[in-house]
Amino acid sequence: RISVEEPGSGHTLGRFQGIIKLDTIEKRVSTVNFPRLMNGGEAAFIPRPGAKDEDDGWLTCFVTTLDVNSGELQTDIGVIDAKDMGNRKSKVPGLPDGFIWMQRLGYRVPWGLHTLFVNAEELQIRAADGAEKKGVWG
Repeated sequence: RISVEEPGSGHTLGRFQGIIKLDTIEKRVSTVNFPRLMNGGEAAFIPRPGAKDEDDGWLTCFVTTLDVNSGELQTDIGVIDAKDMGNRKSKVPGLPDGFIWMQRLGYRVPWGLHTLFVNAEELQIRAADGAEKKGVWG
């Protein structure tokens, strides 16, 4: 996550202004910068089925946007292709560069919510162990 807020940057919400990927082997940095008045939360990685590369999958994150007309904070869930991150220019009106999909939620998700991706198999194992009754997911 990019968490530096530069004075005069236009990011009036503060918080996280983008997502950064560091490739320590190829020595490359890829970023997805959130547009003005939009900030994101912690991103969860979801591996693509059958993936061979560690970045072959998607990042999902909650994104909060200030609606300038109503003054309300709106929450979307966004999806980013982790492998192609930072290279994707949006051709869809309202979809920020870097995102492959975004959907407005009918409620606001508070900042600071932590995320965890659990696939169907892991969920069944945890349910069989009674983890959801104990509140233990780690």
